[in-house]
Amino acid sequence: MDGVLPTTALRAPMVPGGAGFVRAIGEFVRRRLIPTRLSEQERFFLDKVELAAKWCSTRLWTAADRGQFEARLDELAADPNLYHVSREIQANLPEDVAELALTGPTQTEESALVKALPGQSAGLQRVESLTITLLDALRKLPATEGDGLPLGEGPSAQDDDPLAFLVDPGIPPQLAQLFFQSMRAGPCQYAFIQICIDKEPPEPWVAHALVECWEAALYACARYSASLPGIRIPDEVVPQSDRLDLEALEKKTTRFRASLKSITDDPASNDRSLIAPFGDPILD
Repeated sequence: MDGVLPTTALRAPMVPGGAGFVRAIGEFVRRRLIPTRLSEQERFFLDKVELAAKWCSTRLWTAADRGQFEARLDELAADPNLYHVSREIQANLPEDVAELALTGPTQTEESALVKALPGQSAGLQRVESLTITLLDALRKLPATEGDGLPLGEGPSAQDDDPLAFLVDPGIPPQLAQLFFQSMRAGPCQYAFIQICIDKEPPEPWVAHALVECWEAALYACARYSASLPGIRIPDEVVPQSDRLDLEALEKKTTRFRASLKSITDDPASNDRSLIAPFGDPILD
């Protein structure tokens, strides 16, 4: 495959995480009480994380209903400023945070997610499970293929526009939809970090909406990842019926581009009668 996979490797703008990332942020919050324990890079990293967490939680906590909550979540996912902050966070990820971010809870350890929001334990356990599955698949990839999982910089890392992929003619609509769904994971995770910092949950319906949307975003990542050759996601996580046939999508997209090009290259398509069938417009 030449068109889709090299240009559309799903790398949603989210910090790889789950319980490990939450634990690491908790440790950094404690360190902040003793500023001398933080290096300049660590202070910069924590400042950006706290900025993103406050930014996302403030917008989501003040939503009037589920519809407004999801609309604001979409706005945050598409916000170029938050996208830029996320990339700064990733670029300055301290080593110990990165190591914790790649781990899940032990069998005897209570999930840091569930501990922070016990009222949403069932959904958070699914979030934890999806995160661990994705990270496990990432660890098993050859080093040259590791950036193909949805846990890196973003679908258009060379652009400042987080939605640049929407106008990429090489990306089928089905993939674009998954890309955007996965981008919701970033704001959800940042908002959850604010819960851990404040140690105060939002209203129950907001907490439920947050966990549901976070789970759906991670599942979008898992669907795409499971569709890629060489990446093993168990069928019980993503059934075969939910996996995309990327080769078929690429062929369909290639045919569409070829058809569109033939239309635009056809001199008849530039006939003025096709553009203004009733004659020139009257401009007074």
